[in-house]
Amino acid sequence: MTRSVQRLEVVVGSFTGRAGVYMERTMLELYKEALRLHGIDVSKVRSAKIVDQAGVYQKGKEFQVDIIEEDGVTYLFEIKNYGDEDVLEQVETRRRILEAMGRNVKVFIVANIIEDKVKAEAEKEGIAVVAGHVVESPR
Repeated sequence: MTRSVQRLEVVVGSFTGRAGVYMERTMLELYKEALRLHGIDVSKVRSAKIVDQAGVYQKGKEFQVDIIEEDGVTYLFEIKNYGDEDVLEQVETRRRILEAMGRNVKVFIVANIIEDKVKAEAEKEGIAVVAGHVVESPR
């Protein structure tokens, strides 16, 4: 029984890991028109890894990012099904690492659902938010 459960964990883990990558691309496509209003061509968004060389979060730690680099600007995308307060910490960490690398960064949060307080805070911080639904924050 234990071996069967372990095998199931591996299978489900590998499926959901790949599904996450495809979900991000699908969400970008769903919100393509809204992003186009911001001047973004979603076909240019690529996945990349950045390394925190400056010790902004943890020196040597790698982060996966979705970005477009053009005209001296790095457009950073955080793509979520549900945007809660954790998304703000994630984008802030990645933005600060990219800025420590000398890049001019513009941040986008793309979410199916985002909490109203998170959306307000993001926009206050200059982050563009593209979302299908805004819901009341649970607190």
